[in-house]
Amino acid sequence: MAAGVLQRVSYDVNDLEKKLVRIGGGNDDESLRQELSQLHQRIVSGIEEVKKVVTKKNETAEDKIRSTKLAKELQPVAAKAKKVFTEYEKKQRDFPLQARSMTLTSIQTMGTSGSSQQQDQVTLDVAVDLETRNAELNELHGNIRDLNDITRNLATYVTDQQETIDTIEEDVVSAADHVSKGASDVEKGKELASKNRKMRIIIAAVVTGAIIAVVVIVIIIAVAAACGTGNC
Repeated sequence: MAAGVLQRVSYDVNDLEKKLVRIGGGNDDESLRQELSQLHQRIVSGIEEVKKVVTKKNETAEDKIRSTKLAKELQPVAAKAKKVFTEYEKKQRDFPLQARSMTLTSIQTMGTSGSSQQQDQVTLDVAVDLETRNAELNELHGNIRDLNDITRNLATYVTDQQETIDTIEEDVVSAADHVSKGASDVEKGKELASKNRKMRIIIAAVVTGAIIAVVVIVIIIAVAAACGTGNC
């Protein structure tokens, strides 16, 4: 699930980067600003969701390996998001200054022809717009700072976890070697047991043959002795 979220975040970062070029151009309007703001919020939310999965306590070796892999994949995405957010902040800062200048010019133009009520309304609109933009800029600047911390912490986390993973992998290899050696010893034991059984069979056969031979010899001697005494 976290991998899917990260993929979506990566797509949103690329989408935001492409659409930033429209700020300040002929196609720049409130609809574009809302779209960019939504992308920005989705990216922040997605990165935070993946970060929680990465930093969650891992109970098993498999969880640690999966978490470290996810952290490695998050690193470049967070780094690019920071870069794009920085450009986004710059664009946002430039645009309010231009918008304010245009609006103030409109106010000056209305000085001779517009009513006092109209001038007050335009001035109020400018103030609200600037306040909204400043709030967005402050939030964006905070996100950039957070992303800077995230990328730095991820680098440390991956380094620390990699040492643990290396140890786990060494233990797995060692255990596999022990299992392999144990299996080899069992096989050798089976071969030795088989040889021992064969040896016992051979010895038993030899002993049995010797006993039979002795019995036959005894019988022959007894018969010969009987014949010698005329009892054949």
